[in-house]
Amino acid sequence: MDTLIVTETAVESKSLTQPQFTLVTYDETFGRWLENQDRSERTIRLYRTGLADFRAWFERVRGKDLEPALITPLDVRAYRRYLQDERQAKPSTINSYLAAVRAFCRWATDAGLAAGDPSSGIKGIKIVEQSPRWLTRQEQYKVLNAAQERVQLAALKFSDDANAPGILRARRDRAIVVLMPNTGLRLSEVTGLKVKDITIRPRSGSVAVTAGKGNKARTVPLNKDAREALEAWIEVRGGEESEPLFTSQKGGQLTARAVARRVEYIGMCANVNITPHMLRHSLAKNLVDEGVPLDRVGGLLGHSSLDTTRRYTMPSAADLQAAVERVAWRD
Repeated sequence: MDTLIVTETAVESKSLTQPQFTLVTYDETFGRWLENQDRSERTIRLYRTGLADFRAWFERVRGKDLEPALITPLDVRAYRRYLQDERQAKPSTINSYLAAVRAFCRWATDAGLAAGDPSSGIKGIKIVEQSPRWLTRQEQYKVLNAAQERVQLAALKFSDDANAPGILRARRDRAIVVLMPNTGLRLSEVTGLKVKDITIRPRSGSVAVTAGKGNKARTVPLNKDAREALEAWIEVRGGEESEPLFTSQKGGQLTARAVARRVEYIGMCANVNITPHMLRHSLAKNLVDEGVPLDRVGGLLGHSSLDTTRRYTMPSAADLQAAVERVAWRD
């Protein structure tokens, strides 16, 4: 059961001033606090889920409603152990729920609902970081080739009719799967692009990312592959520069889920399991393999910390296999 915070306001009725009480749940005020902290919708949703789980555990174990003033450091540690031993939850889930508890305790302390932060100093579960999943060069070749093949088949089928839905769809899809591994844009960044964000010159080009993660803007250069694919799409796309770059058949902005589905479809045509994130990761891996300094790689991908970029220096299973093959005696 949610505990209620009671706030008092004055209401005038003729000559008489009467108090009016408003009931606000912890969830509501905690949620508003998270929004003021500029947390993303996804983070707020995860924290609400984690807090609900902690509340259920607290009320079952302690036999009383969850009150910030009653939470002790022992409670937080016991909850962590419960998630580990009884629930056998994944480390990422444990850390997510503990982050929710920490945020709730910080809010309660700031709001004067608790004397101190009982979660302070209580660490999460250490996760052995794995390298991101990227496409090998052979897989990239297959995907790009499949996208180009669809463009050529569409041109043949529709006799180069630029307005034919099949040609529009093929060029758009190819532009997406060429753009992402050559710029490292996130899925949300791709769907947020407008035509005016693309600059193409004879020997150079760029894409302006105005709504990056954490509301950080950056400009990413376009290589010749990306310029050619985008130019081919914009040529048949038409429309105003203020409109979304990637549109559906009905003309509206292509959603993130729709982009993901198109990427997965091209992967299926190439017989390669693929996601938009893997295209982004592939650029980082390609750059690291080419010896590009990590600060430049991080700058292109919009990383706020080089620790994030260093993940791409971790060897994949294929890298390790190739390493041991080099010392084999057999050809």
